[in-house]
Amino acid sequence: MRLSPTAPASTVPARSESQTVVPPPTRAVMPGDRLELSQAPRGRSPVGTAVNQAVARTQRGTVPTPAAFTRGSVDGLSFGPMSNPDAAYDGVVAAIRQAKTEVRLQVFSFEGSSAAADKVLKAIADKQRENPAFKAYLELDGDFTPTAETIKVALEKHHLDAEVASHVKWPSRAIDHTKTTIVDGTTGFVGSANLEKKHMKQVVMQVSGPVVDTLLSDFDTAWREAPIHFSVRNGLVLPSEIGADLPLAAHPDASRADDVPMTWLSKDNDKPGEKDSYDNDADQGLLAALAAATTEIHVETPNSNDPRVIQALADAANRGVKVEVMLPRTFNELTSRLDGGNNIQFAQRIPQRLSEEGRAHFELRYYSPDGKTDGWDHIKYLEVDGQWAYVGSQNADQQSWKHSREAGLGIDDSTQAQKLDAAIFQPDWAIALPHPL
Repeated sequence: MRLSPTAPASTVPARSESQTVVPPPTRAVMPGDRLELSQAPRGRSPVGTAVNQAVARTQRGTVPTPAAFTRGSVDGLSFGPMSNPDAAYDGVVAAIRQAKTEVRLQVFSFEGSSAAADKVLKAIADKQRENPAFKAYLELDGDFTPTAETIKVALEKHHLDAEVASHVKWPSRAIDHTKTTIVDGTTGFVGSANLEKKHMKQVVMQVSGPVVDTLLSDFDTAWREAPIHFSVRNGLVLPSEIGADLPLAAHPDASRADDVPMTWLSKDNDKPGEKDSYDNDADQGLLAALAAATTEIHVETPNSNDPRVIQALADAANRGVKVEVMLPRTFNELTSRLDGGNNIQFAQRIPQRLSEEGRAHFELRYYSPDGKTDGWDHIKYLEVDGQWAYVGSQNADQQSWKHSREAGLGIDDSTQAQKLDAAIFQPDWAIALPHPL
């Protein structure tokens, strides 16, 4: 599905087998850069302005703060329905097949024997057969689980050379839950999909323009912080030759007339001794969006048990905002219950926070793939006032809001927000199963 005209392809320096051709460091934002609150960009919408001010107050994301405020084009969406979840990666695979130099992929859950992983790794392997100098950088969270085919086995299966960074920290909850892909430094993907076997509805959004440089900065930060690095070379596992430093990819095109304002809403995983785990760009930006709503809020998320999210939604309904929340009836029941409540408990808790007027403005529906049966929905989406929309990795649960590394894009443009809502939320809402409060 295409939401706007495809951006023109950028010219990317060629690579050779003996030498990697890397563009000069052209990034305007370097690590450590900050800004004053007064420098927060004014949004196109009141919601966008509120989000940007929240990020400028917090300045605790995965990229230098100035890089969080960017622009770009939404070029398309790839959906993975429950019956074929790996289709969410169709856009990524198509971009890899057209790539010239490299791919950088960051994902939380990796199962090498899944159809999604097979599809993506085969595309990279085919590209490396065409061009042995084609580079692959894979940044993963947990690939050494007892039940999953490890990344090493999967790469060897495809005879694929790759540099790998891993955030294996189990049983810690400080996971890397981010899901992004960057191709040639000019095309980016942000969404909900992992490389795994689970049958859940997914979405991956394709973007281009300066926003891709922000994705690169996020990827580089995750790479540097990963405790494990290794390479796979001709079936041999070796210490990574790149280590903690990645070459700069080709810089995205300069801002174009059809680019729209975007805000990178991200958070690092929790650190020992933190006083307020909500004090980060992602949590505060999303709370600011909910607080700024005046007409409508649309939420689609796998689960919702974070108390601040629940209260923010109730507050919005109580002040007359039409709030529509769509959840799977059940989702990861064991972990949800241990973490603060499952979605059935959300349905029981939210009425306690609603006034009589609030009940009239709040509607809950359970996701259904066919309008008849329950199903699992893994999309993380928020739309506010028909002006601003979010697509990313962050669930509305305590794991995502308090513990995980998360990232997503806030898009501050009414035309794009309404197109996203029509493509992502409205079709699912139309056949979701009503749940009277």
